[in-house]
Amino acid sequence: MYEDKIRTECNPGYALKDKNGLIKCEHNGAWDPPLPICELACEPPARIANGRDDRGWKNVFLVGSSVSYSCNRGWSLVGVSSIRCTAGDGGTPHWDAPTPECKDSSFSKPDD
Repeated sequence: MYEDKIRTECNPGYALKDKNGLIKCEHNGAWDPPLPICELACEPPARIANGRDDRGWKNVFLVGSSVSYSCNRGWSLVGVSSIRCTAGDGGTPHWDAPTPECKDSSFSKPDD
């Protein structure tokens, strides 16, 4: 009905592409904006202690998106510096590598 509003959500493993999910029925019976599209997406990746990532305010990670990590001064990155959301052969979306960690670079293993 004219001026009715609905909020759409995607099933788990999917996220709305380019829309917030709120749409309204216009006087001509069309939805504005047009119905949103749900695309495969990963859960937000973990934050790391003593470091940061480049996601900014982003909270939707569609397949193909990536997040890069770096450590604070005095800490060394252990693991890959960038992870990518992938779905393989249409499977469940997941990150292609574990989230890296930041280790204290001043710590050194004692000689045996």
